[in-house]
Amino acid sequence: MVLMIISGTSPSSSRARSLIILPLLLGLVLGLLVSSSASTAAAAPVPPPLPPVPQSVQWAGPAVDLTGTVEIVKVGGKAGDDVVKAATAIVTEAGGTVVPRRGKARIVVGTNDGNASRYRPASLVIPTQAEGYALTTSSAGLPSVVALGSDAAGAFHATTTLRQITVGGKVTGATIKDWPTMRVRGVVEGFYGIPWSHRARLDTLAYMGTQRMNTYVYAPKDDPYLRARWRERYPASDLTRLKQLSQTARAAHIDLVVALSPGEDICYSSPEDYAAATGVFDQLRDIGITSFYIAFDDISGDFTCDSDRARFTATGDKAALAQAQAHFLNRLQREYVRPKSLADLWMAPTQYTGMDRTDYKTTLGKNLDPAISVQWTGRAIVTDSITTAQAAQAAAAYGTSRLVIWDNFPTNDGENQSRLFLGAMPARSTDLATAITGITTNPMIQPYASRLAVAEYASYAWNPTGHNPQVTRSSAMAQIVGAASGPAWETMQAFIDVHEQWEFTGWRASRTWNDVYAFIWSLDGDDDAAVQAKATALRARLQLLKNAPSTLASVTVRGFYTDTKPWIDATSNWASADLAAVDLILALRRGDTAAAQKAQTSMESMVARAGAKRLSALDDNGRPQAGALTPKLGDTGMGELVDHARQAWNNR
Repeated sequence: MVLMIISGTSPSSSRARSLIILPLLLGLVLGLLVSSSASTAAAAPVPPPLPPVPQSVQWAGPAVDLTGTVEIVKVGGKAGDDVVKAATAIVTEAGGTVVPRRGKARIVVGTNDGNASRYRPASLVIPTQAEGYALTTSSAGLPSVVALGSDAAGAFHATTTLRQITVGGKVTGATIKDWPTMRVRGVVEGFYGIPWSHRARLDTLAYMGTQRMNTYVYAPKDDPYLRARWRERYPASDLTRLKQLSQTARAAHIDLVVALSPGEDICYSSPEDYAAATGVFDQLRDIGITSFYIAFDDISGDFTCDSDRARFTATGDKAALAQAQAHFLNRLQREYVRPKSLADLWMAPTQYTGMDRTDYKTTLGKNLDPAISVQWTGRAIVTDSITTAQAAQAAAAYGTSRLVIWDNFPTNDGENQSRLFLGAMPARSTDLATAITGITTNPMIQPYASRLAVAEYASYAWNPTGHNPQVTRSSAMAQIVGAASGPAWETMQAFIDVHEQWEFTGWRASRTWNDVYAFIWSLDGDDDAAVQAKATALRARLQLLKNAPSTLASVTVRGFYTDTKPWIDATSNWASADLAAVDLILALRRGDTAAAQKAQTSMESMVARAGAKRLSALDDNGRPQAGALTPKLGDTGMGELVDHARQAWNNR
């Protein structure tokens, strides 16, 4: 679904707002997750952050040292060897050694069946919900960690939490009981623009697994075999990559859902087009893909064959189209999906926004197999908030109990390809799960830069009421940077600060904007000390941004740096221009025309560099074109400081 954002106007000094409160340092927010037991919290180290936040956490119990010999025991019959592999990696990373028996510590992993009762403490109750798990530490007999799931996915999630609470070679004493609130929690690669690389998809799937997501919808708009050439079989090279995606998804307990977008030229009643679709599905089933999606979004909706015009005659606006789409989808569900015991179909309707009852939605709801999931973007294509009432109204309009939100944040396709959206997830009601099946985020063209948003959606979908945006974003940032302090951390905060603006949540002043205008407004007074103080604070922030190309090159997640490098360079150039603007203004203030001239020349040179075209985009033929776009900053204060300096120069 195309993201259509109306360009906002530059904020002026008359519209100054309060500071954006950026995520606090990770070490300052960890305490938000501490149990209510003050005595325990005082005696024990600060617990590690656990986004997504578990449903129940008690920070109590003995720590388990993994630095020595550790025995790993797999129990139950539902989990695979992946849990043993994960536990082994945790021990190795802690500095310990895995032994077959008689270790100084023990980790029990698996599912709550079979021989699990032999090792499970009587007090540890395993949730029965799908993907649920429980974990506890014990010092009875042998220091032990027991981490069991209700099913294979739950067992896997238990190991991801175990990794989170292992700090300094020790498992933090805790009892955790956890399960997901939303059944579907995922990513839909559904933007227009350069599709993600194969490597990026593999890395994203692995990352999603650590965030306890479970769904990846493969629906890039510019993959020709999904849309323009949907009837054709995948070439061998593409098929090899999709097979690897399927294997990686399965290892991370993620359902890979592959889309087909036939709506522009399909004949819904044609046996040949039905055979074409199932032929592609057959090809994908052969490589292990078992979940499929038919997308009818962003199409004209006109019939392309006489047989459709004759057969589908429902009255009302687009009602016949809905009738035809339901016919095609129902046949796939009835004759292909069910007989082969595949996951139920997904679909994107042609009318995918709003809560109003239309002829199209009503007809679709009356005719569509109720097992088919329907995606919906909210009251508009892009929206700042989605409420439970809105979702319930939309579900009623579509006549479905399987409504899944296609959330167009932080996607930056269409006219916003020159922007990064690094701000917080927009407002979504905490009880949304009562009206929907789940939620998928449509990320940016930049996969690694999308991790901040992916982490937030993962945390929100897992536990909406417990979701803490500051903790989640700080944790995600720390993973990208490799630390929660130091120059790279500070620079990352400053960089995100000027790329948080998103028109649909309203303009909010960034720290950079506030520093810029604090300096500009100070010029109206006669207190040179105050002016110098504001200039010093502004210069410190600008220096961080100027140095970003070198400082951020050290981040642990290299993909983030590669993704954002065009914006990092542009931001650095703007920061250099602003530093020169400060010099220009202060030189004029003290009557040093020569210094002002030098600063003015430097400023204009940096502005020109900031305006360089550095971004690739698809041309009209769908081919990547280097240097097609100029990166834009979400925060306009940096440009406004230059404008102020220009005015001062012209009025000298």
